[in-house]
Amino acid sequence: MKASIFALSAFSLIQLVASQPHGHQQFHRRGVVVTDYATVTSPEVIVWVYEDGQTASIETRTPRNPAATPAPQKIVPELSAGPTPTLQSAVSDSAVPSEATPPSPVQPSAESSPTGESAPSPPTTEAPPEPTNTEAPAPSSEATPAPAPSPEAESPPAPEPAPSTEAAPAPAPAQSSEAAPPPTEPSSTGLGICYSPYNADGTCKTQDQVNEDFNSLTSYSTVRIYGVDCNQISTVISAASSKNIKIFAGLLTIADVAGDLGNMINQLNGNFDGTITTISIGNELVDMGKASPGDVVAALGTARDILGKAGYTGSIVTVDTFNALIAHPELCAASDYCAANAHSYFDPTIEAAGAGEWVQKQIDRIAEAAGGNKKVVITESGWPHSGNSNGAAVPSPENQAKAVESIRGAFEKDVFLFSAFDDKWKADGAWGVEKNWGIM
Repeated sequence: MKASIFALSAFSLIQLVASQPHGHQQFHRRGVVVTDYATVTSPEVIVWVYEDGQTASIETRTPRNPAATPAPQKIVPELSAGPTPTLQSAVSDSAVPSEATPPSPVQPSAESSPTGESAPSPPTTEAPPEPTNTEAPAPSSEATPAPAPSPEAESPPAPEPAPSTEAAPAPAPAQSSEAAPPPTEPSSTGLGICYSPYNADGTCKTQDQVNEDFNSLTSYSTVRIYGVDCNQISTVISAASSKNIKIFAGLLTIADVAGDLGNMINQLNGNFDGTITTISIGNELVDMGKASPGDVVAALGTARDILGKAGYTGSIVTVDTFNALIAHPELCAASDYCAANAHSYFDPTIEAAGAGEWVQKQIDRIAEAAGGNKKVVITESGWPHSGNSNGAAVPSPENQAKAVESIRGAFEKDVFLFSAFDDKWKADGAWGVEKNWGIM
């Protein structure tokens, strides 16, 4: 009799399976009533499984009328909402697996997440969805209960996520802590230019005036200034920083090296950020007889100590005329490179068109005097546009243009043109040209 009932139930289940669609990744439900002839009715055992056959959970339900005489029944699984589940596996005598293995559900992907968004970085720590488990299986209170589910099945542990390469998306790369790359260098001739932030009456230019001047200097790689008065370290660097222009700073004299450098450092708020590439200590002091070579060398030593403690790592030099550097090579030796002012106008044998060639000859002479192992930078070179003639050197706008073009043609770098604008605050000088070197 048992065999007949079992066969009929199995046949009915097969028909049901054949009538259900397949292929959805949902839980599947399987139910069987196991009966006995006399007085015992086994509970209805429901096994929840995944599509791959692994057990999700087990529950039992007591029939509504356990005392009634059982009859062969056709069991139709109760269907949950959503896609139609699929009945899987054959019916066994006990309808209870010998060991309930915790399921390994598929990790949710970005597409199946409740929000529909990709997982944030770093990945969420929330556990993946767990299978439904409404009741823990319990045996019937009737006299002779059916075989009880194994202890493992009574309280199935929460499923743990299985390792999978389809788990939450990998975290996005962390933002780099490295500093941003330097700004692209502007179109530049590679030459520098000299600049003084004074009005014609000798008063200091405002920040707005300096900014306006620097709008005309964007084709130059570096701007040379001469002092720390008028707050010019601050105003010039402010104007240059947005244009990627470097600054050649300096002290005009060595009368108060410590005080002047302290002023410079204060204007920078102690921040040498690389905008200043060179600091000169004195300008043409030996040539004008205002200091001895020994005094200048000593001042350079003082400056190195002060600037080094302040965090400055750029070049430190003294600037003098090419004649002074040739006559006193110790000035080059005490500097990080030879820094010379060289104006062909003051050679009465040179015409404007020969300015570039003449400057190169002075560089060669300086290098030779320094022993051939020092770089030479020309820190001033130009031509006046008006004033008195000096032999073959005749000031005029046309000759100034020729001289500047000759210098540009001879050099791509390591030369500072003199000067950006006319220095109307100066005296005329012996040749009546001191105010008139501006090329803008």
